[in-house]
Amino acid sequence: MEVCITHCAGRFSIRPPTKKPIPQVSDWVGWRRTPVGDYTAPAYVSSVLAVGSSPTLRVTWTIDAMQVRDELLKSLQSAKVCLADPSPSETGHKWPTERRPRKHQLQAIHACVWLGDSMLLGDDMGIGKTSTVLWCLQQSGATRALVVCPVSVKFNWKSEFTLTLGSKWATHVIDGSSNQRAQQFVEAMSFEPIIGPPGYDQDQDPRSPEYLAIIINYDLLRHLTPRQLNQLQRFVAGQALICDESHYLKSRNAERTKLVRDLAHDAGHRFLMTGTPVRNLVDDLFSQISLVRPQIWSSYRDFARRYLVERPVTFGKKTVTRVVGSRNVEELNAVLNTVMIRRKKSEVDSLPPKVHTYPEITLDATTRKIYNAMADFARVELKALTSDAPVSVFDPRAKSAIEAAMRCEQIAQGFIGGIPQPVMDRLDAKVLREAEKVKGRPHELIFPQAPKLTWLLEAIDSVLKQGGAPLVFTRFNAPMGWLQGVLSAKGINAACLHGSLSATEKHEVVTGFRDRRFDVLIAQVKIAEGWNATRSRDVLFLGRDWSHAINNQAEDRTHRDGQTGTVNVQIPVVRQTIEVMHHRRLQAKAENADQALRDLTAQQIMEGL
Repeated sequence: MEVCITHCAGRFSIRPPTKKPIPQVSDWVGWRRTPVGDYTAPAYVSSVLAVGSSPTLRVTWTIDAMQVRDELLKSLQSAKVCLADPSPSETGHKWPTERRPRKHQLQAIHACVWLGDSMLLGDDMGIGKTSTVLWCLQQSGATRALVVCPVSVKFNWKSEFTLTLGSKWATHVIDGSSNQRAQQFVEAMSFEPIIGPPGYDQDQDPRSPEYLAIIINYDLLRHLTPRQLNQLQRFVAGQALICDESHYLKSRNAERTKLVRDLAHDAGHRFLMTGTPVRNLVDDLFSQISLVRPQIWSSYRDFARRYLVERPVTFGKKTVTRVVGSRNVEELNAVLNTVMIRRKKSEVDSLPPKVHTYPEITLDATTRKIYNAMADFARVELKALTSDAPVSVFDPRAKSAIEAAMRCEQIAQGFIGGIPQPVMDRLDAKVLREAEKVKGRPHELIFPQAPKLTWLLEAIDSVLKQGGAPLVFTRFNAPMGWLQGVLSAKGINAACLHGSLSATEKHEVVTGFRDRRFDVLIAQVKIAEGWNATRSRDVLFLGRDWSHAINNQAEDRTHRDGQTGTVNVQIPVVRQTIEVMHHRRLQAKAENADQALRDLTAQQIMEGL
């Protein structure tokens, strides 16, 4: 059979010689059969790369289609050359401020042109993705930009526009109450640049910005009115959409992803950026890549069939399909290379080293009694789940048992969020009298004598005496306020960064630490993204997340562009506790950034207690 590939209206197409489907064409990346029986595909390179040969199928190209194909492949090759250029030229570029791109940033700026001024920038954290994307925005020719980002970095984006692109960009941050947001929309939508007479040089006129950026956080999108969403969609039509920390969009069915997808529909340029494009498994990539290059795959099922290993998992009477691995990685990488730029820190301009140490800590007698009592309770809960078939920690039946195991993790870190009555009955009242209540959290207790808290306070004191500024991360919030109070009693000014703060409050905490108004910054590990703390060279973990990628992102608040000294990361591990298993799994998962929890079973948790 012979098929001919034609090109029209930005797409490749095939009209089959018969009404029967052609399985070989259906297997090409991005190709889909239309209701009338034709096959179509986006003209970008995924469709080109996947056209293969078959002894039963002869493929020919029209002259127009061949020219489009060759131009696309030439663009890809040019982008690849730019990324490998050892001495990228600044000729033809105008940098609006004193900030200048480093070599690896200039390489990405050049490559972005060949990728159609749309891309996913997946460079490692800390090597300047924000300024790179803003320079790419400038070269794209867009005069409007919509920035969608986590709430913690909205005001950081406002600062970055000024630092990178100067006063010619006005920025409107959408924030606050519904009435405040309504007024902000009125101001943004009424923005007009100054239009001067013939010969007028706007670059020399400091009175008014020429371009406009609207900055809004992901979660706020669902609180906008239909009219406001429509205004944003018209604002970004033909212009630029920037999605910071785009892994927030990994779930294709999440409301935030659907809202961003609607906003992106008519955008002329799409810039996504994240240091962790894959947080769990490669299915995280589907929504992100599809936002940059719509219809690069014919459907999610097509993507899953080609690249995912799936396994049925039973939850009670319900069976669902879970992604457990990946396949056809070489083909997937070829597709990703048409849209994503990703460099490791080791591949770009050198940063100072990052050194990890793992002090081993032993529980004291009092905390050990509490830990053992909780561990025994957790084992009873977990044992009820164990059978010949392993039970996933995601199984609803495991919820109570996993919560008990989590409390063991908390005790190892020196506190607990609620003690079940069976455990209370086993504990001596004298043991509990040594605990302190957490202010504002009536069901949580701190054990001030706990070795891990003692170690942390000593480590903070040591760093401060050496003139440093410690950055402390904790998985749980309960110890934050207590730790801040203890440091304050010693005359040490500490600030806490957690999810309950507003965007303005988070910005104030981060800038306060950078400006040396605070000696110590205590942060929740899960919101450690999108902000810089290069003032610090000492990272101390009270507790880590179960995801290697999230922990690494926290560390890289300090190990990033602008850091001049070695970053010391100290991660204490409490012996003979669940932390040992946690640590081993994170070490094992570090290479592919899988969640350490993804394939964990109740049996393994019980063994780790």
